[in-house]
Amino acid sequence: MKDKGKIKLNEEGITLVALIITIIILVILAVVSIMAVYRSKIVNYAINGTIDYATEAINENKVLEGTEKLIESAVDNINRIINAGIVNENIKLKTEKTFDEEYTKGTIHVEIEYEGIIESIHINDKEIEVPEKTNGVYIVEDEITENGMYIVIAKGTNGDYQITNVKVSEILGDMKIYDEADMELLRERVNEGKIFVSTKVEVMKDITLTKEWEAIGTVERQFLGEFEGNGHSIKGLKIEGKANNQGLFSYNSGVIKNLEIEGTVNSRFQNTGMLVGTNSGTIENVETSGTVQGKNCTGGIVGNSISGSKILNCKNVANINENDYSSSSYVGGIVGGANEVTIENCINEGTAFGSIYVGGISGMYGNISNCGNNAKIVATRGFSAGISGGQSTIIGSYNKGAISGNRR
Repeated sequence: MKDKGKIKLNEEGITLVALIITIIILVILAVVSIMAVYRSKIVNYAINGTIDYATEAINENKVLEGTEKLIESAVDNINRIINAGIVNENIKLKTEKTFDEEYTKGTIHVEIEYEGIIESIHINDKEIEVPEKTNGVYIVEDEITENGMYIVIAKGTNGDYQITNVKVSEILGDMKIYDEADMELLRERVNEGKIFVSTKVEVMKDITLTKEWEAIGTVERQFLGEFEGNGHSIKGLKIEGKANNQGLFSYNSGVIKNLEIEGTVNSRFQNTGMLVGTNSGTIENVETSGTVQGKNCTGGIVGNSISGSKILNCKNVANINENDYSSSSYVGGIVGGANEVTIENCINEGTAFGSIYVGGISGMYGNISNCGNNAKIVATRGFSAGISGGQSTIIGSYNKGAISGNRR
């Protein structure tokens, strides 16, 4: 029931955006009928910029915000059309964009090749100081801190113009996740080194993954922001791990919270979890279900958690198993290995099978408090326990599951 109003709003918003596009294009065409044909290139840029903003508004479900941008963009573009002089193909205008290491800001580089004299250069409404011409070329740069459409205009002293668009979508701000494509975009950005420091990634609706999943993050390019699940679920996670550190996230050094995950994670390598392969950040209020299989440090939520990290208020219902009973170790309902890790208020309800050091909460290590295990725990060759398979500090916790192993 709650989705019907939202769907209706989106439909109305999309209709409004379509109507505005139609009106704007009609205005542009009316302007064209008055202006000389040589200005058609500017018209094309105006139309393209307008449609880009409308498409963005529809895709991101930001109808009102997108419409406001759309109107502002259209007015700006129409003003440029009316005020522009003759588009002169003799003015060669090239642009490129670069970004800082954390993708929080960027630079638009503009190269203008022209035999005459350039009188003014604008990037959107900002006038850029015209530099000295070197070897027939003007070179300017302008720092940018927001995504959007940047219109570059170069004007000669005789009234001639050249114009081009630069679309910027790489700068990282808060990101909203609506579907599998958005999850893939997040992965692409993190794995390319767009670090997400001090940014928030929010899941806006339940998501079902339909493709085999490649984990988010690498050892060099870890997720560092805040991933806010908003109580939504990600289902259909499927991983056939061909390397260490498998999970929805490969490496997390940020905060992941308020999320449900269901899926199948299968790896013959170490550090395997439904949510994270290796965690050095904070995981809070996450629930996992399905199956997890790995070798060395295998957990229902996290494979391996590094000193100083935290796992809080989490629940696992996924069944956990080892792929290699001859040499593997550290299997836990919540986390496989957890040296000097804070684990609080966590519950395990998934069976855990392993060779040695198998626990309902942690396979090995951890500062564990107020946690509980309700599932069967089995170690085929060595230590098993309801809370931790070995060497942990345990306070105020309980076990109600059956324990089986050579040593307990």
